[in-house]
Amino acid sequence: MSRPVTPNIVSGFGTGIVELKLTQGQWALLAEQDYYKIKMYRWYAGYHGRTFYAQTQVTIQGRRKTVRMQQLLLPCPSGFTIDHIDGDGLNNLKNNLRLATQMQNCHNRIARLHNVSGYRGVWWSISHKSWIAYIGINGSRKHLGYFKSVGEAIKVRTHAENVYFGAFNRKT
Repeated sequence: MSRPVTPNIVSGFGTGIVELKLTQGQWALLAEQDYYKIKMYRWYAGYHGRTFYAQTQVTIQGRRKTVRMQQLLLPCPSGFTIDHIDGDGLNNLKNNLRLATQMQNCHNRIARLHNVSGYRGVWWSISHKSWIAYIGINGSRKHLGYFKSVGEAIKVRTHAENVYFGAFNRKT
């Protein structure tokens, strides 16, 4: 016997944007018109990497499967993934979702936690006593140079991101 679905708390009706209360103190955003596509599910905040996503459990052919909200809001053909443009996995507004290949989706990741420069592709080399900048393109690493200041390295890396990543370059 299945348990009844407990609805999530919702606010914002009449504004065009709905906020859906999740677990762990998180809220998901979506367009009011999209709420009717997802309202029958019980949503919770799932953590992946350093990002929260609105998730639910569905049963398909007798097996439980985790489904993220963006998967129900934007049809996604095989070979693609859904990218949150602003990097916020809880912002499921249509203007924040786009189709991307896995490689394009990786272009706008944030820097790793242990990164000293605070910027992806830029780090301090103890052996060279300088900052190094690189960029990953199609699975290979392109060396961008050695720099005396972190600012120079970031400037070169940012330029390379604009050239190679285009629209999938993280803007923040």
